[in-house]
Amino acid sequence: MIKYKHIERQIKKRLYFDAYKSLISEGFSFSLNNIVTCFPKLNSIQIYMFLMYTISKKETIEKYIAICENLLYINPYIEDSYSLISWHLREALKFFPKNITIEHWIVDIFWGNPDSPFTNQELYQYAADILEENPNDELASHIIKHY
Repeated sequence: MIKYKHIERQIKKRLYFDAYKSLISEGFSFSLNNIVTCFPKLNSIQIYMFLMYTISKKETIEKYIAICENLLYINPYIEDSYSLISWHLREALKFFPKNITIEHWIVDIFWGNPDSPFTNQELYQYAADILEENPNDELASHIIKHY
């Protein structure tokens, strides 16, 4: 059984290798919900730095989305976080081209958002990719009809 308080202290001290090794050995899921539940005293900067370390070890869709959700929802907020979020998502799509999970996250968060870092053309293409995989997706259908 993992001792999360001990790992939380390791992350706060930036002992990422040790924390990562412990979590991987237990099959830890790197979703943001899991991270904030297991490590409630970490702030967004600490979570971001640790997740960046974990991505350097192994890139996964789950980690990219956790980074973006952290930047979007967790305090302290980072000014112009949309620039970082879009950069991470574009990097994720380079590593995982046309990944429906990533593309759906993008359209879900940024469709209709006037501050979106993604163009309407990009959102349309992501919606088209989603519909290829899931023809009944309501949001993707709405985007295609609207555009």
